[in-house]
Amino acid sequence: MSSHHFVREGQEPALFIAMPVPVALLEPLLEWVPFVLVTDDVVESIMSYGIKIDAVLLHQQNPGLKYAVELQQPVRWVHMQARDAVIATGLHYLQQQQQNHVHLFAHSNVAFDVLDPQHALPVTLTDPPLRWTYVHGLYEKWLPAQTVLRVRSKHTVFDKHGAHVTDVFSTQTDSLTTLHAVHPFWVGEHVL
Repeated sequence: MSSHHFVREGQEPALFIAMPVPVALLEPLLEWVPFVLVTDDVVESIMSYGIKIDAVLLHQQNPGLKYAVELQQPVRWVHMQARDAVIATGLHYLQQQQQNHVHLFAHSNVAFDVLDPQHALPVTLTDPPLRWTYVHGLYEKWLPAQTVLRVRSKHTVFDKHGAHVTDVFSTQTDSLTTLHAVHPFWVGEHVL
């Protein structure tokens, strides 16, 4: 008996690529043909992987870039006012496109300053070697022994025994790992 999955357009998480990324990290996310938004400085590397680009964030007009993506048409061109507004502009655009989740590939030191925890668009942030997930109070996942997690929070985060978790947490045994807090927090897992 075969299994069939139906995914409506816009239901799969969009990809927002704002930094060079190894194709191995992108391939698993391309299965359902998500909406792909890239910044102008990574267009050529993403195209070299054979990935269809749906929209490009531009800081300034670049006729050569428009010519380079000619075979990718249709491509939407999104203009941003300032180079330091890349993440905010891209997330705003994806929200306008009625995307329901985004996989953001960006430098975490820049992204964390921009990502608003109350933002209506859920974000999974990847900055190799870590993939960061925004957690609303409770993180539970089966992990092997010696798995190292990074935790980023302005508030106290606890493990399943009630012990305070620092910014680095390591599992001791193969088990269900539980982290919790009253306020949302970020958990970073190694992807490379």
